[in-house]
This record gives sequence, structure tokens and C-alpha cells, in this order.
Amino acid sequence: MMKQNRIFIVWVCAVLFSAQTVLQARNPEPVSPRYAFSLEPLYLYNGGLRLNVEKRLKPKDWLELNITGYYLPHNKIETREYQRGDYFTSNSEFDYISGLSGLGIGSAYKHYFFRSFFVGGGASYTLYRVQYPALGMCKYREGELDFYEYQYLDLRQIFNKFTTHISIGGRSSFRHRLFIEYYFGLGYAHSLYHSGKEAYNRSPFGFGHTGAYPATGIKIGFNIR
Repeated sequence: MMKQNRIFIVWVCAVLFSAQTVLQARNPEPVSPRYAFSLEPLYLYNGGLRLNVEKRLKPKDWLELNITGYYLPHNKIETREYQRGDYFTSNSEFDYISGLSGLGIGSAYKHYFFRSFFVGGGASYTLYRVQYPALGMCKYREGELDFYEYQYLDLRQIFNKFTTHISIGGRSSFRHRLFIEYYFGLGYAHSLYHSGKEAYNRSPFGFGHTGAYPATGIKIGFNIR
């Protein structure tokens, strides 16, 4: 009886093993993607958009390169009366600005654990050209005489901003073509600008902020095998 039981157990194991082999052959494990492309739509709130390109270095290690563009049409002030500008963004501490253009580049490294969670860090550089309305001394001429008066003018400020950050996050899937990724962490920013003009440095998101800031975002993208 004992011998028959052993034979039965061996037979069941053989059948299960064969069935598993057949199922794996029919439904093989998906190959990990080699590349990934994604956009970060939250940048649209500040007049920008970021494109990320990722490459798998090892099964759990990825390298990311990104480029960010900013553009809000520059509008000319045509009155001496108070002007509040046409746009407000979190980078301007929600003060109105009259226009924005900029370009940024960066890179990041991510190490995955528990399949879809990761830790990583990165660095970036961004050039901002900000147009804003501000009171200034304006010269005008009447007849043969020159006069000066305060009025709202189109002023421009250039910011050179460097950032670095560490973060943790997760990706919804490596198996499917489309994915959503989220991350949050802590970063440090250093901004260079003309000290005699508007600094926009009163919040962690300001164009001219130097110091710690929260690094967070959401990506929508697709995997390429």
C-alpha cells in the first residue's frame, strides 16, 4: 500500500510538472522592456512639458535622460496703468507673469526592488526666461524736453537653475505596453539670476529658489521591448 501511494504521488508530481511546462510554453514570462518613454503632464500647469527616455542597464537598474521645454507667449504691456500679467504658475509663487520660455536637461538613475518599486536620484539644469510687469522709471519726450515717470514696464529676468534630488516611487507595470509611474522625494536647488530684478524666490518652487524643495511627479508612458 505504501509503495502504491509513493507511485501515485510521483505520478501526480510528474503530471503537474508536465502541465506547468505546457502552460509556461503557451504563456511565457514577458521579457523585461529595454526602453521606456514617458511624459509628465503636471508640467503643463507651469507652461512646460517633460519628455523622459529610459534605458534598462541591468534587470533592476535603469538610466533616464530627460528634456523639458517651457513656453507661455510673451505679451507686451501697452498701458501705463497697473498690469497683473497674463499667467501665474507655481514657479512664480502664483504672482502673475507676462511670458515664459525655457529649456532644461537632466538625468536620473533608478534601482528597482519588489518588482515595481524603486529608489533613485538625479540632477538637472534649466534656463528660464521670465517676462513680468513691474514699476520702473520710463523716459518720454514732450516737445524738446525729456521727462521721467514711474509706470508698468515689460521686464525680463533670466534664471539658471541647477537641481539634484533623491526619490522613491513605483511603476504600474513592466508587462504591458502602457504604464503610470509616480515618485516623491527631496531635492536641493541652486538658482543664479540678476539680483536687481524680481527674484521669485519666496517658495520652494520659485524660479529663483535656492535650498531644499519637494521632488514629486507622475509619468504616463509606454514600454518598448
